[in-house]
Amino acid sequence: MIINPDELQTIFPCAYGEPSATGRLRVKPEDFFVEEKLSFEPDGEGEHVLVFVEKRERNTDEIARSLSRQFGLRNMDVSYAGMKDRRAVTRQWFSLYMPGKPTPETFELPEGVSVIKATRHGRKLKKGGLKANHFVLRIQDLQGDKADIEQRLQLISTKGVPNYFGEQRFGRGRNNLQQADKLFQKQIRPKRHQQGLYLSAARSWLFNLVLSERVRQNNWNQGINGDAFIFDDSLKYFIEDKITQETEIRLHDFEIHSSGPLWGRGQDFLCADALILEEQILMPYKGWQEALERMGLKQMRRSFRLLPQDMQHDWLAEDVLELRFTLSRGSYATSVMREIFIDKGWQIETTSP
Repeated sequence: MIINPDELQTIFPCAYGEPSATGRLRVKPEDFFVEEKLSFEPDGEGEHVLVFVEKRERNTDEIARSLSRQFGLRNMDVSYAGMKDRRAVTRQWFSLYMPGKPTPETFELPEGVSVIKATRHGRKLKKGGLKANHFVLRIQDLQGDKADIEQRLQLISTKGVPNYFGEQRFGRGRNNLQQADKLFQKQIRPKRHQQGLYLSAARSWLFNLVLSERVRQNNWNQGINGDAFIFDDSLKYFIEDKITQETEIRLHDFEIHSSGPLWGRGQDFLCADALILEEQILMPYKGWQEALERMGLKQMRRSFRLLPQDMQHDWLAEDVLELRFTLSRGSYATSVMREIFIDKGWQIETTSP
């Protein structure tokens, strides 16, 4: 391997200390509800049909294949913005390329799946074409100090959480990272879809490593000299070699955030202390960095912190907690939940890219 296998066993620290409470998420599918929010309003006309579907215990690819078969479409003519997990109740959008054909009035979908809405649009729904995901989550058998849980919820709603990529990004047993390492050594030639998974896993891992060290240093939600500050809900950024008072105020107000690398080709994003720290953290992964650059990926930045929007909670019973919040696209509900409790039977979720 290019890297030491022990490196892949890294455990990422929590911002507010490891929680003492335990519980179970997804005892039943209804315990995990997520609804997509598009980044645009459908046109009401055009060559594409946007279908808003509610599904229970069905995965995204299964629904896409079913729609393709029913209307005689090529697989490439059916798209969606992001994957959603099977063990849940989810509402998500699909796009069907149907030029010159009427909008379907009936749909023949698997049991547990229903169509909420179908409308026309001028463009294909692409991956990442979401503004946010809204979650309603229920933690069952929650055992722990209720005052500590309430304090954590208050901290999360006001200060946010580290914006880690979820474990599902890395595959079962972090296998996607092992495959990425083999890919970089040219030991395997995966299919295009698999290669994309492995490259995404590798970039996500490097980001998590940098973020985890910032969490250990307790500056993941602050700025250090030389940081690349990314604007809230935007890919635009600026670099500041010495933090100004104005920047500190904007950080406090969540207008901007310190950011970490999504590795690839491109200009240097950092300077001063931030550059030195990032180079130290990623030194063991120099081979991965060079491989990602050779494969043509473009370097980008991702916010170090995640602030759930409109976060609310209710105790439905002494040991049942319901949480409601909205996350920006590409963020993981597991990053929120891991700060509250340890799941005795953690289930993998999937989110939009």
